[in-house]
Amino acid sequence: MGSGINDTCFQFEFTREAHKHLRNIYQAAGASPNLEFDIFMGKHSFAGNKAFPFFDKHLNGQMWNSTISSSSRM
Repeated sequence: MGSGINDTCFQFEFTREAHKHLRNIYQAAGASPNLEFDIFMGKHSFAGNKAFPFFDKHLNGQMWNSTISSSSRM
């Protein structure tokens, strides 16, 4: 989950509140390590500060390797 401090589409205080609810759900499911919250300076955008390392960790690079392979075939 990510949020820009200056996001005007999804205001930060509401995103932070949503994260609190998600954290409780993940804790109840025993999955707390799988929820991350990327807070970054900026507006409504995708920063990817935690997303790409998360994908690498949980997908073992499989997603990126297959994307590179299929794009090199074009």
